[in-house]
Amino acid sequence: AEVRAVQHFSSRLFLRAIVQRSHEERFSGSGSRAVGLRSQLLASYRVNAQTAALLGYGDERDADRELTTGGVNEMEPLSIGRRTFFAKVSYLFHL
Repeated sequence: AEVRAVQHFSSRLFLRAIVQRSHEERFSGSGSRAVGLRSQLLASYRVNAQTAALLGYGDERDADRELTTGGVNEMEPLSIGRRTFFAKVSYLFHL
């Protein structure tokens, strides 16, 4: 499942957020499930058509939950596995 939100504050500035949820079932004898949550934020500012600045953030969170014999799901808290920050500046030089 995925949720996206984009907000254009002006023709030069926008903000985008994406949240993705993943669900994986592994049946290796004990029968377990893995749940993942990924989020991304991106901010972009364009000075003109050739010049832009971008800032971004992303993270991945994962949790395993085991199925008990009584059929009750026990979920452990989501733990952050990886975080990413980035910045990019793009400028067109005229020679």
